[in-house]
This record gives sequence, structure tokens and C-alpha cells, in this order.
Amino acid sequence: MKVKLPERRAVSVPGRQDGGAPAAAPLKTRGGKTARRVLRRIGYIAACCCCVGVMLASVAAVVFASYLARLSGTDADMPDLYVLKMAENSIVYAADPAGGDWTEYAVFTGENDRVWTPLEQFPQTLRDAVVSVEDRNFWNQRFGINPGRILGAAVNELTGHRLYGSRQGASTLEQQLIENLTGDSAQSISGKFKEISRAIVMAGRYSKDMILEAYLNIAPLTGTLSGMQAGAQQYFGKDASQLTLAESATLASIPRSPVAYSPYSNPEKLLERRNWVLKLMLDQERISQADYDAAAAAPLGVRSREEAAAASPGER
Repeated sequence: MKVKLPERRAVSVPGRQDGGAPAAAPLKTRGGKTARRVLRRIGYIAACCCCVGVMLASVAAVVFASYLARLSGTDADMPDLYVLKMAENSIVYAADPAGGDWTEYAVFTGENDRVWTPLEQFPQTLRDAVVSVEDRNFWNQRFGINPGRILGAAVNELTGHRLYGSRQGASTLEQQLIENLTGDSAQSISGKFKEISRAIVMAGRYSKDMILEAYLNIAPLTGTLSGMQAGAQQYFGKDASQLTLAESATLASIPRSPVAYSPYSNPEKLLERRNWVLKLMLDQERISQADYDAAAAAPLGVRSREEAAAASPGER
């Protein structure tokens, strides 16, 4: 006996497509909304913190600037480079009875034996030698300080290791000029801040040419001798404009430590430093390899104290 079964109807099952497996239920969005809300809250807090940080930094900058201004002192405490030319040797001239020409008769020195010379009368080799050994970034830095070298020197002091692998200190030419003119030591933290603030003021007040000219004219040499013109006359018996590359590097080597690099008491040490200065000039592409080879092979060539004392005033 045949029994007719009822027709099977397709039953629609939620989540089932084309007779396949049930489709995944759509994800609830509550978790996504919560995440976005948290991110917005974090962003808002970060923005508030940034604003507060900017305001605090501005206040700190004002306070720090005021502190530096107090450290640097008044304008009367700042060296005036325009009046430095007055602090030089007095030269007496006498008329030659035979021809009537005026010749240099005597030179009277004050506290320092110094002959002021305009920058353009110093040879380029001497300018390059000084910049290479004392402050290689002198022409590029605008504010009279080098933050990288200051930080490096501080790290060196704290760790006992040399960060840059160099014998250059943290002081710029401006800082060294301030120290040479004022005689103030920057051994303490407050002393260093005072030197830095003065260097910033000096960099804003004078041109680079004026600062370099002043440094070349007051750089300390042996004893009371100071300035490259007086050094050229004392050590080599010539005007600074006639200095050779080797002689320029020799004079540039002394100011870092006039006692340690004295041409009279430590000529071998001075010769070693002179050749190191020449190597710096070569590495900084201020001289060629041929120039370096010739200058490094030259003798020191410094005349003795007796020769300098026996020379006429015009030759000293």
C-alpha cells in the first residue's frame, strides 16, 4: 500500500543561506563604541597635558631667561670689544737725524704685552688654525654656545668617558673670549651658566669677525705675552701677516695651556700639538694634503729668549 507523504516545505532558518551552514551572527558594536570612547578620552587628556606642558615650558623659559640675565650682570659687567684696542702697547718713534725718517724707538707694555691688529691683517691660515682647534663650528653657530658640546662635556664629566673622542672642550670662541677678558672661572655650575649667558649676549651684540679679531688679539701666550701679533714678533721675529702655515698652527696651539705648550720650556710637546692642529685643519678640509705634509715636516723654528731680547724694538 502506497502512502503519499506531504510535501516538504523549505523552512527559513535565521542565519542560513542557500541551504549552507548557518551564517555568523553580526557582531555587537558595543565593544567598538567603548574602544572609540576610550581613545577619544585618551586623546583629550593628551591634548590637555600638551597644553599644560607648553604653558609650563613657557613659564620655565621666562624664569630661566631672567636667571641668566641676573647672572650675566649689567652692561657694565660685559666686556666692550670696541674699547679693547686702547689696551695695547705704546710705541715711541724717533726721527733719524740723517734722513729725517721716523723709526720705531721703543715699546712700552702695560699689564700685557699686546699689539692690536685688525682681522684682515692676520693670515687666513692663522684664522683657520684657531677656529679648527678651538671651535670648528664657530662660523655656523648663531648663539655663541654649542649645546651638543656642552651636553657632551657634562656626560664626560659624569661618566668619566670621552663622548666625542676629541680634545676639544665644550667652550666656544665666545666663551673663551669672555673668560680671557673677565678672568672669571667657570668651574662651578653657576659660573658656567654665567659664562654661557654672557656668550649669548656677546654673540648677539658683535659680529663673528669682531669676535674672532678680539680673540686673536687677546689670546694668552707665554708669560705676559698675549695676542697673535705680539706672539709672531716674539717667537718668529716677523709681522703676523708674514706667518707661514706651520707658524700659524704653532701660535694657535699655545692658548689652550700657555705653560704646558710653552715654546721655551716644552718645545717637544708644542711641536706635537702643532702637528695635531695641522691634522685637524686637514680633516676639516681647510688645507690640502700637500700643505699638511710640508708644514708637519717643518721644524718649530721658534727663536730663543736671548735672540728675541737682542732684537731691535721693531723686530720684537
